[in-house]
Amino acid sequence: MMRATAIAGLALAIPLCAPAGAAEPAWWTQQKRQCGLAPNLAYNVWVAQGSPCAGAYRPPPDPRVALRSRVQALAAADPELVDASALAQTDLWNDESFAGLVARLHHDLWRAYANSEVVTADWSRVTQYYAPHLARLEAFASSLDARRADAVPPRYVDALDHARAVEADAQRALARARQQAADESLGATFSAALWEDARNRTLALMRARFLKAEGLPAATDENGRGDPGDRLHAPAGPFHEPWLGPEPTPQQAAEGVIAPDWNPDGFRQAVPAPEPPLPETIDDRVSAVERLAGEARAAASRAAAAAADGRRLEERYRSYLRIAEKAQDGIARMQTETDLSQRRTTWLEAARRNAEMKVRNAVWTRVYATGKALVWSTLADRIVPDTLAGLANDSPFEKARKVKALVDQVRGIEGDFELYSSQAARVLAEGSPAEARHLLDAVWAASRADGRETMEKALDAADAPAALGQAWRRLLGDPQP
Repeated sequence: MMRATAIAGLALAIPLCAPAGAAEPAWWTQQKRQCGLAPNLAYNVWVAQGSPCAGAYRPPPDPRVALRSRVQALAAADPELVDASALAQTDLWNDESFAGLVARLHHDLWRAYANSEVVTADWSRVTQYYAPHLARLEAFASSLDARRADAVPPRYVDALDHARAVEADAQRALARARQQAADESLGATFSAALWEDARNRTLALMRARFLKAEGLPAATDENGRGDPGDRLHAPAGPFHEPWLGPEPTPQQAAEGVIAPDWNPDGFRQAVPAPEPPLPETIDDRVSAVERLAGEARAAASRAAAAAADGRRLEERYRSYLRIAEKAQDGIARMQTETDLSQRRTTWLEAARRNAEMKVRNAVWTRVYATGKALVWSTLADRIVPDTLAGLANDSPFEKARKVKALVDQVRGIEGDFELYSSQAARVLAEGSPAEARHLLDAVWAASRADGRETMEKALDAADAPAALGQAWRRLLGDPQP
């Protein structure tokens, strides 16, 4: 009985539920003979009966028992790495079946080991690629203004504020220039009306006295009545007014890319290593499987740690990427507004230059028309009445001669004055007091008093800037008020 018990201990309760017709170990056959057991008694049944034995035979230990016990222990210890159900489906005492089981276990362990190494390698590539981008995202986040809902950095806010301030200054400058142009245009219109009135009064005086006066120019109607060819129009100024394009419209600013989207699939390129061949002997194969089981467990631990680190990296990366995308949307909107403000400032400056040229042309026209009004007023109020009054005692021949001379003077004034008036207007508009005084003296001569009064009326009617009135008085040599 003690020998039987020892044999049972060596067997370690290894199942012998072999398929029908399978060969049983020779030592078990011998054991049944020595103990007087039934030839068809299964080893497991005998052990369950308490291993009864009437003989004293002690068979030598079977070396396969230890190998099979090691394999069973390995399968029980690593059920997540190997298919443990294969043990129940394999005749462990059939050497060929047992060798096949060891090969399958080695394949399962190698596949687990290789796949774990692939996971670790893939996450390593992902980390190597995204870690620098995460650092940039973190640095970008540190530059944001947490006090703002859009988190836009202060430099973009300051740039927009500065652009808007410059634009506001440009708008005010344009408004002043346009108002000045409107004022000067109104003054020019008033001076042209004075010119036309004095001219028509002069012509009316002469035609009233001399119905058949030949060579007199026709009267004009600036208000649009009569033949358009007979209307009086003050010429436009000679200064070029720059072309002004349409006002700028918003142009969406392109958003910069700080970091790429999270997409680790493109970096998972590792492939499992090929399974190495098994050793020649079954003992070495079992040892190789045991070593591989330890390596597979370590590889699985590394893969789990790498995956956990990768998931933490992903969570942090996605969080900072959302912050960056929100801030970049705000930055893009602010840059669009800044760009629009800057382009509007450029347009406003061009519009101001255009308005300034309109001012110069309006001043030119105003001085031109006022000069015409001065001369015609002198004719209507002094020269023509004086000439007509002196004809009362003259002979017909002398009357005809004086009338012809007066008509020639009127025609000469209307024709020759163009040269002086345009030159005087240009010089005055460009601000050369000395030359302007010389030309005005040559043109207006004795009518300076009338000219001063008419120009002052024109300036007052147009509500012109005080500086223009002061320039006018300075040209005429009057003291400053």
